[in-house]
Amino acid sequence: MTPPSGITEYYKYDTTNRLEMIVDANGNILEEFKYNYHHDPSLIFYNEEKSKTFTRTNCSSGSQPGTYNYVVPASTYSSTISKLDADQKALDDIALNGQNVTNQNTSCTPITTCPFTFSTSLETPMYTYGNTTVVNNNVQFDLKFGAPQTNGQSWTSGITIGKIGASCIPSGTRTFDYTEIEGNRKWKVTIDTSGNCNIRLILGTVNTNANLVFWFIYDK
Repeated sequence: MTPPSGITEYYKYDTTNRLEMIVDANGNILEEFKYNYHHDPSLIFYNEEKSKTFTRTNCSSGSQPGTYNYVVPASTYSSTISKLDADQKALDDIALNGQNVTNQNTSCTPITTCPFTFSTSLETPMYTYGNTTVVNNNVQFDLKFGAPQTNGQSWTSGITIGKIGASCIPSGTRTFDYTEIEGNRKWKVTIDTSGNCNIRLILGTVNTNANLVFWFIYDK
């Protein structure tokens, strides 16, 4: 706090949340408080369950780090001071050990990148971006491109826009609805066992200036 005198005061509290002292910016004690009370040594406080999720930090590039939920069970730590003190011991345990345990007990899953080749039936899009990967048999399909000319084909009838790389080809044909949030367009997407990707517009419009964005996950 900064009172009208302009000299900032810092208030420090003990583990039971009682005001212990007031100091200035240089650490000089302005006021100090002492509490006299009778303590019952038979009174013991225990921590509540505490937890935090960590992500492995020592994976090499080209792999996806796993996560680990480090849990300190209830009643692991005790205190004769307060429950707050027991809970702080559990939090200290998490801060001290959580990341190390995560690095030792979680995996680094290899990431496989799959190229996407646009169909020759489409004229060359103004731009393309693809970052399709597979991790644990889950394919993350990330494709963006400027809507090309369709050579007489109709988006509403369905157009095979290209072929996905071999590592991301599904074991069975995948068909699902996908909604572009930005363009408010809804598509029927089909990816067959040869990797061909067909998209059919079922809601919305596509003009020559449209940017088409496809981001979804499917089982390999």
